[in-house]
Amino acid sequence: MIKNLLEEIISILKDTKAYNIVVLDFHGEGPVVDKMVIATANVVTHLNAIVAKLQSVLGKGQLDASEGWFVFDYGDIMVHLFLPDKREFYSLEELWGDAEKVILN
Repeated sequence: MIKNLLEEIISILKDTKAYNIVVLDFHGEGPVVDKMVIATANVVTHLNAIVAKLQSVLGKGQLDASEGWFVFDYGDIMVHLFLPDKREFYSLEELWGDAEKVILN
């Protein structure tokens, strides 16, 4: 089931032209989740369109947001959507550097 959900999330991100999509795989040993998906949007309107698509296809999930950063909690998978400056500032890939990293585009 987690594999199907991950594939659906990635498909939505690609369809909505998110870029720098990275999957961090904690192999079931993560602090909270098994996988973390991180992606970037160009501008606020692009970010909002990606958020709307995720919500319409997968449901709202648990959503947290701050300026330029949205987080969706889908149980075993967390999705982080950033504007470029926020992604660089928070640098989650470095924070969770021990996780296996899969770069999709």
